[in-house]
Amino acid sequence: MKHKGTSSNIIHALAALCLTTVGMLTLAGCDSTSGDAMSRTITLAEANTKVNEYAESARQAIAPKLEFRVQEKQTDAPCSNSDGSPAQDRRDSSLSYELQGIPADQISGYFEALRTWWVTHGFTITDENPGNRFLRGEKKDDGFSMAMQSNNLGKVYLTVNSPCVWRNGTPEP
Repeated sequence: MKHKGTSSNIIHALAALCLTTVGMLTLAGCDSTSGDAMSRTITLAEANTKVNEYAESARQAIAPKLEFRVQEKQTDAPCSNSDGSPAQDRRDSSLSYELQGIPADQISGYFEALRTWWVTHGFTITDENPGNRFLRGEKKDDGFSMAMQSNNLGKVYLTVNSPCVWRNGTPEP
């Protein structure tokens, strides 16, 4: 009888883990095309352009004089649905920067500057963890998202992501 309760606890724990994983993927912007999965989207080239435009606009708003070092740039990455399955040839774009030369005592000011920029540019804050110095926002009308995070070493990172799109704006025949 003792093992029956243990099995039940394991099943509940696994179910919670699955729900948490799906929730995190959804929050990360996966499967964020609006409407039907076969709907028209912007093209991948347009997504790449918009990622660069959002990154530059945010950079100008929060730290125009700082050096932004590219950490990672994905211009044609595969997308996944919220359940982790492949997103039928849809792709996305992302760009991550490390902001160079921010004094540790000024980091919170850069987060506040980004928050202010988001509010004036139609982004909604979707995740925030001040203790871990993390902020994520999404622009609901186009599915693009941004995140800023800092670590205990005083490093600050800004990432911009596109939603999943079709390379040419429509599914391949």
